[in-house]
Amino acid sequence: MEFVKKIKKELVLVGLLILMFVGLFLPYIYYNDSFELGYQAIFGHGFNWIIFILILPYILLGVSIGFVVYHQKHYVLPPLAILMSLIALTLFIFVPSFYAYLIGASESDCFLNVGPILLAFYCAIIAIFAYSFVDRKNRYSKISVYEMVEISIFVAIAVVLDMFAQIDIGATGGSIGFAMLPLMIITMRHGPIKGFVASGIIFGFITCLTDGWGFVYFPFDYLLGFGSIALLGIFNKWTMPKDDSKVHVKGVILIIVGVILVMIGRTIASSISSMLFYGYNLTEAIIYQMTYVPGACGASLIVLLLLYKPLLIVNKRYNVKKSDELN
Repeated sequence: MEFVKKIKKELVLVGLLILMFVGLFLPYIYYNDSFELGYQAIFGHGFNWIIFILILPYILLGVSIGFVVYHQKHYVLPPLAILMSLIALTLFIFVPSFYAYLIGASESDCFLNVGPILLAFYCAIIAIFAYSFVDRKNRYSKISVYEMVEISIFVAIAVVLDMFAQIDIGATGGSIGFAMLPLMIITMRHGPIKGFVASGIIFGFITCLTDGWGFVYFPFDYLLGFGSIALLGIFNKWTMPKDDSKVHVKGVILIIVGVILVMIGRTIASSISSMLFYGYNLTEAIIYQMTYVPGACGASLIVLLLLYKPLLIVNKRYNVKKSDELN
């Protein structure tokens, strides 16, 4: 019994991982009046890069379970576990689109079966469980009603700008506009984790739906492409100080550096998508992304710098810490 107490964390981890991999042996996808089990759907059609996307949610969920079990005093792990569980949940929901691309079928002919549905539910449970370990003293680890409303408004503005205030570039997607601006403000105000949820998961899902290219492009072009905006939030301790409304050169420089990182991140993610789905080589993919990604990031950066002083004033008056007091 004493030995069991010593390895109880390992036992919990093994148990949760076993539950996760049960999904590989459950009915996974319904297609052509029949269904395939998880391992058949993923491994039964030969090697393809889309297989990585089908396996990715298992990897993310497995790592998030490990973070939950071994969080201890590492307060950054539970928020990361929540984030990865939400990403895995989203990918499990999109299984029909990935599978349809894998076998060259129409998305309308493939439907979710019990496997990914249960796994998506499992992801939600893990995310909720991880939330119970969140450090309540960390202002970037929890979200208030005030923040939810603010983030929702900015995401809505970004969606409107994406639909009606952009210039389309190329035949395979890409545009120059200001949709990234509200998302940059979110991640500067609320940090990289909430910024990723807002830009990669929520905005990415909505725009993937409205663009009409298909959910198979979601992981790289949308989830990681727009999710890269969260990189700007790495510097928000210096770019958006909660008790200072003065514009400092350091803050301006870090905003520029952050936007450059966003540009690099989005270029890499979209380049991978171009190579996987359009047959571009690395050079062609990067050249294509450079026709619109720098323009989109540059346009948003210019306006962001013009709005920097007003944003600092607003952030000092209505900073995230004060917003918690409004609930």
